[in-house]
Amino acid sequence: MKKIIYVIALLLTVGFSSCLKDDAIVGPEAPGYIPNVIELYNIAPVTSPETGSTYPRWTLAFDPQEEVELDLVVSYSGAETAPNDITVKIVVDPSIASTYNADNDSEYEVIPAEWIEIANGGTAVIKQGEKRVTIPVKIKLGLFDLSTDYGLPIRIESATHGEISGNFGAGLYAVSPKSILDGTYTNTFQSSAGSGENEQTFSTVTPLVVTAPFIGIYSNVTTVTLDPENPTQVISVAVSGLGESSVAAGTLDPAKNYYDEATETLYLDYDLPPSAHWGVQKLVKKH
Repeated sequence: MKKIIYVIALLLTVGFSSCLKDDAIVGPEAPGYIPNVIELYNIAPVTSPETGSTYPRWTLAFDPQEEVELDLVVSYSGAETAPNDITVKIVVDPSIASTYNADNDSEYEVIPAEWIEIANGGTAVIKQGEKRVTIPVKIKLGLFDLSTDYGLPIRIESATHGEISGNFGAGLYAVSPKSILDGTYTNTFQSSAGSGENEQTFSTVTPLVVTAPFIGIYSNVTTVTLDPENPTQVISVAVSGLGESSVAAGTLDPAKNYYDEATETLYLDYDLPPSAHWGVQKLVKKH
């Protein structure tokens, strides 16, 4: 009886060994193995629409200054680290911006070549055993026209090892100075949805456009637009999810809708026709 049990155990061991040898659990020979790809790493959340956009967009806003440094990252993405040094090269490809604009009805202009400086001509090395390399790009932010949307369209042109990603091998970096409205505020409000005090955070879309949750409470997106000719004057407030409810440019009372730079206070007073919604807000920037 002991001999029979021993023989069965031996056969099971041989069987399991054969399975493990034939079907690798990890590595290139494993079932369903997905090889690493070379791609642009997400240095910020992707802000392009989930559908209909050929290329991803990343939105980056900087504190206003003459020159800023944008650190682009190229990644050897996947389960493995680089098996050897991988030399990659990135280039500016204006066709990316053209395609993105066509896909999304946007108007990004490519940052002029003389306003940018890509380190080492865009060439860098992902070292053996590592997964990423950073390529700094200097941008003359002080030359930006606040009424223009600028983009840096980047493509990975080549890599000495690995396949360049079809989804993130190229993309558009939307670059702008932060809006003067960017930040978190103490929000004192009266509105069709109630009254009270809370915090409301506005995020830069462009230097003249910011977004925030409606009165700091609801998921409906409030979009506030400043006047290009007078960039402390609010000319439009729109709220998503209310049908056609938005305030067209020029219908707001200038005396009640503006940003006071001295006190860092934003004043809003708006109706949202054709809905019955409205809001009056005094927002004091927090530090």
